[in-house]
Amino acid sequence: MGRLALLALLAVVMFLVIRNLADDGDQPGVDASNDPAAATATTAAPAAAAGPAGGQQAQLNAGGQDLFQLASGSGLASRAGQRAQGRGVTVESVVADEGFWVGQPGRRVFVFLTPQARTRAGESPFQVQPGQRINLAGTVRPVPADVTPFGVDRNEGADELRRQGHFVEATNVQLTT
Repeated sequence: MGRLALLALLAVVMFLVIRNLADDGDQPGVDASNDPAAATATTAAPAAAAGPAGGQQAQLNAGGQDLFQLASGSGLASRAGQRAQGRGVTVESVVADEGFWVGQPGRRVFVFLTPQARTRAGESPFQVQPGQRINLAGTVRPVPADVTPFGVDRNEGADELRRQGHFVEATNVQLTT
């Protein structure tokens, strides 16, 4: 009986792996997990997965400071290396498979997903799209001298990203409900 149960479990695992190998039907956008179990497993602060309660304003903070306010200048540098937590932030635009802006024009921050945030072999159950509200956790990092790896061109805010000098490297992104 034990072998039969093991074979059944193996068949289920193989089915799930094969089903996720070819995500040909994916919509354009950024892959991120909306599986609460997977999302909270990737961050030390599961409470960050909760959305704003009762119409609270979207928040993106690091070290007790509002990153949207700091983004209008070069203030993000003061938060380099600190943990960032976002609750109910709006995706302003998607510019790459792993990168997008949150906030609104003039008060936005660039987010780049780590492989940890993308979960399941680089793919996950939802695509980040403009207008969606998300929760995120990550770290404020300096922008590399060449922003090309992010896939951001001049029309998508490359100059703004260089001027800000920092972005949020997300290890956890979850779609809010």
